[in-house]
Amino acid sequence: MRRLAIPVLTLFALVGCVAQDADQEKPAGSASRAPAPHAPEPAVGTQDYTFRLPIARYSYTNAEYDAIEAAEHILAKRCMAGYSLDYEPPDRPPTVPVADRRYGVSDQSGAARYGYRKPPVPESKQGPELGRDELVVLYGTRGAEKKTGPVEYRGKRVLVEGCFGQAIKGFRKDYDYPEGGETASRISIQSFIDSQKDPAVRAGIKKWSDCMKGKGFGYSSPLDLLKIKKFHEGPVTDEEKTTARTDAACKHSTGLLETWFAVESRLQERMIAKDAVVLRKLRGLHEKKVAAARTIVTKG
Repeated sequence: MRRLAIPVLTLFALVGCVAQDADQEKPAGSASRAPAPHAPEPAVGTQDYTFRLPIARYSYTNAEYDAIEAAEHILAKRCMAGYSLDYEPPDRPPTVPVADRRYGVSDQSGAARYGYRKPPVPESKQGPELGRDELVVLYGTRGAEKKTGPVEYRGKRVLVEGCFGQAIKGFRKDYDYPEGGETASRISIQSFIDSQKDPAVRAGIKKWSDCMKGKGFGYSSPLDLLKIKKFHEGPVTDEEKTTARTDAACKHSTGLLETWFAVESRLQERMIAKDAVVLRKLRGLHEKKVAAARTIVTKG
């Protein structure tokens, strides 16, 4: 599973996942270690609205993306072996449950501790320290000092993008489908925008606002809280924690979260039906890519 205007901030998680194939990971030239896997993504739970929405079917699960990433590291390792160099991919950190934020803060216990900020996640375990030769071959010209000519290692030309960049580029190219990723992203964004106009959602937001006012907070919409700078910058204050906890509590007591999710799900199903051919192709490519990744991982 899965990577504007302020109200659309909550869409980043899903939009990123459906457009994953279009994004290329870029090895950092200054790195001195093996590239660590991506930070763990939210675990699926009953309140993970983003990943229960219909459009999430056209994204990857955590396990699928783990397989893809592991396969890319194995391909990089094979490439490094061609230069008689060892490369041990870093361990991926365990998945850490993170409260979903599509409709704003929803986890009361997390809100009480972190306010509107995301809970901290454990740092990825770094791979083994890399020497200069390993850096040059792994990252190509990005991992070496600037030179005027081609970079070589023991007489063998080093790939411009290095073994790691080539592993990613080479593995993903057969499964790239920008039209599909853009379609899924558009649906994710538009359904959220359209859902805010639905009478049931508007009524739910009004109930939420009344609940907040009854507890001393004058906000018309949960999305207003995304625009308050002090709740997203600087240290987390007691005011922020109290506001966030009350925000989440009112969402649950009024049923706003489930109402919003149900409305947006219906909107997405209609949108998906209109682009069924494109999305079917996207899903098929995802399945083939994951199968190929698992084959690579099995062979090692």
